[in-house]
Amino acid sequence: GYGGAGGPIEPWFLALGAVVGVAMAVQTAVGFGAILVSVTFGAYLLPLDALLPLIVPVSLLQSSTILARHRAAVRRRLLFVCVLPLVGAGVAVSLALVGTGQAPWLRPALGVLVLGLAALSLAEDGRDAPPGSSWASAAALVAGGVVQGLLATGGPLVVWGLARERLDRHALRATLAAVWSAMNVLLVGAMIADGRIDGASAARSAMLVVPAAVGLVLGEAVHGRLDEATFRRAVWG
Repeated sequence: GYGGAGGPIEPWFLALGAVVGVAMAVQTAVGFGAILVSVTFGAYLLPLDALLPLIVPVSLLQSSTILARHRAAVRRRLLFVCVLPLVGAGVAVSLALVGTGQAPWLRPALGVLVLGLAALSLAEDGRDAPPGSSWASAAALVAGGVVQGLLATGGPLVVWGLARERLDRHALRATLAAVWSAMNVLLVGAMIADGRIDGASAARSAMLVVPAAVGLVLGEAVHGRLDEATFRRAVWG
């Protein structure tokens, strides 16, 4: 038990609200990271299977808001021809893997991979792709879809795959918002279907909208002040 939604607000939930506020500020500023930050720190407060049904609906609200406000910056051809099909294929693979259970090495392996990609991209300054990187980018997008379906944290892989397209910060963030909106709709639907999202969890998620909104406002302010070079370093950092 983690307390009822109608009782006093527990300390763990206040801490989760702070985590959500920071996570949504990060995603609003650089285009991804809401679930990654929420899972990284929220896992100290709740088991992952109880945490994700609270966080994913809030992340869907954040990405949908960014998409609605900045839809003109979305690179539609790239989104529909390349990104969504590849990431969607990865999500489909993840749905097939769910029945086999999550291997215990998956989360630490993801952590090592994210650190490696970030270090590589900082060394490259996120711009100059090595020869043959189109295949690596496609593989990263598919792998990002797999991780998104299993842990809802495929952002780093998807961002690394998109980095080779040399999008400016506005286009990258808006295009990512479209990807997260589509993926999170699928995840929310799956969680409702299997009972992980119910009335009690929805009430908790609704309470997290307030810190999420604060984070969104702060993230927009930060995004507006970043130049392209600082934005890239912030993404990989």
